[in-house]
Amino acid sequence: MKFVEKGGHGSGLINGGVYLVNVLRLREILSPIDEKKFSLEKDVIEKNLDNMRVYGKIFVQYFIDIG
Repeated sequence: MKFVEKGGHGSGLINGGVYLVNVLRLREILSPIDEKKFSLEKDVIEKNLDNMRVYGKIFVQYFIDIG
């Protein structure tokens, strides 16, 4: 399994966008980012997946995207 932010990749799971980050690593994780605006998914998680412990929970309930 891999983490790929939305796009033309076919079917897959929905990312609910809820994250728990170790505050002791927060500066280390965000320091390479120079922009004021960035995507946590694309600019941090996708690019550092091999160096991070990322877990997910699959829910099978109905999902409504309010964003």
